[in-house]
Amino acid sequence: MKKNFLLIFIFYLSLMVSSYGAASSGSSSSSSYDKGASLIKKAKKLESKGKIEKANKRYEKALEHLIKSNKEKPNQPDTLNYLGFATRKLGDYEKGEEYYLLGLQIDPDHKGINEYLG
Repeated sequence: MKKNFLLIFIFYLSLMVSSYGAASSGSSSSSSYDKGASLIKKAKKLESKGKIEKANKRYEKALEHLIKSNKEKPNQPDTLNYLGFATRKLGDYEKGEEYYLLGLQIDPDHKGINEYLG
């Protein structure tokens, strides 16, 4: 009986800890990837309006978030795609290509990477 109680207690304790972690990291703030992706979308809009300097600042900030995202969850094709895009937009074509090619090694059919490299 005591053994069952202990197992149930440990089970509930683990649920409480995992739900606390999810609540504290999920809903109140978005992920580094989400922040980076959002900044890239804003930068593209600014760029289309001819506001290149403002767009570049957004690309630089996006790059910071995406590098952080890649450290948190390494080698995600979508992250590598945006890393390639942002570095390319900032003029570092070789590094951009490295990110794109790494992404293709993981997901050879990644639509975004194939479009940008094409």
